[in-house]
Amino acid sequence: MGSQVAFSYSINRMSSKPFRSILFTSFNARLRQRIEVLSTGGWERWSRTRFTENSLHDLVKQHRGQGNQEDVPFQGQDLVYLTADAEDELGTLKESETYIIGGIVDRNRYKNLCRDKAQELGIRTARLPIGTYLAEMPTRKVLTVNQVFDILVKYNEVQDWKVAFEAVMPARKFLTTAKRRRPGSAETGGDDEEENDADGVPVTLDEETEMAVLNEELDVEAALNLANGEMRV
Repeated sequence: MGSQVAFSYSINRMSSKPFRSILFTSFNARLRQRIEVLSTGGWERWSRTRFTENSLHDLVKQHRGQGNQEDVPFQGQDLVYLTADAEDELGTLKESETYIIGGIVDRNRYKNLCRDKAQELGIRTARLPIGTYLAEMPTRKVLTVNQVFDILVKYNEVQDWKVAFEAVMPARKFLTTAKRRRPGSAETGGDDEEENDADGVPVTLDEETEMAVLNEELDVEAALNLANGEMRV
């Protein structure tokens, strides 16, 4: 998760049309320690970025007028929790909406974790329109946080979902991944049995490369090329 947070920041920093604000919640314990190491303490100077130890649950309570009102994020915004299990597709990005990407580490691919959390908090859910624009890609393929964020940034730049998806998820990658499926398995909305390495494994870089990215010595595209052998979509 620390690496995915770092990549998301770098993607936004280098975008021609970056999001004006990124908020990382539950920034404490191991995640904070990891980011501290990766950025050599530089995370406090990251532009357009805020960190809070508060959980999403606490922030939603503040947003609805409960609890401490001194520093309420996404004031006046409608909240949209992005999850592949949502029934509604995300049509476009709106200035009046704040989009939530769940940072749940789910190695077993439990279904509906993010959707259930959103429903518990009373937040509207939506899914990226992957199936509409990329018919070849399995509809329930797991994406990392930075991949979802990269898609949103690309769409914000070009206002075209197909272009955004193809920029972040080249066809050669997800077609190769689909071929790893066990013979006879069928797409069942996330409950199909696949080879373990076909799941959404986070991008992993060596320590030196991660440090170079965060110290602005290496751009994200070059870093992803280095990690190509470890990346799954």
